[in-house]
Amino acid sequence: MKKRQGRYTAAFAILLVLVLVFLVLNVCIGSVNIPVSEIPKILFGNGADDVYTDIVMGIRFPRALAAAILGGGLALSGYLLQIGRASCRERV
Repeated sequence: MKKRQGRYTAAFAILLVLVLVFLVLNVCIGSVNIPVSEIPKILFGNGADDVYTDIVMGIRFPRALAAAILGGGLALSGYLLQIGRASCRERV
C-alpha cells in the first residue's frame, strides 16, 4: 500500500510541475515574446517593463488561469460521471 501511495504522490508532483511549466510557457509565448525572467517580476510587481506588465496582467495571465480552472472543472466532471456510471452498473 505504501508503494502505491508513493507512486501517486510522485505522479501528482510531476503533473503539478508540468502544469506550472505549461502555464508559464502560455504566458511567455505569443506575438510579443516575453522572457521567462520577466514573469516573476510582473506577477510580484518588482519593476518590470510596463508594456510586458499590461500584456501579461491584462490578457495572458487571466486567459491562462481561466484555462487551468476550466480544465480542472472538466476533469472533475468527467471523474464524477465515471463514478456515477460505475455505481449504476453495480446495481444492475
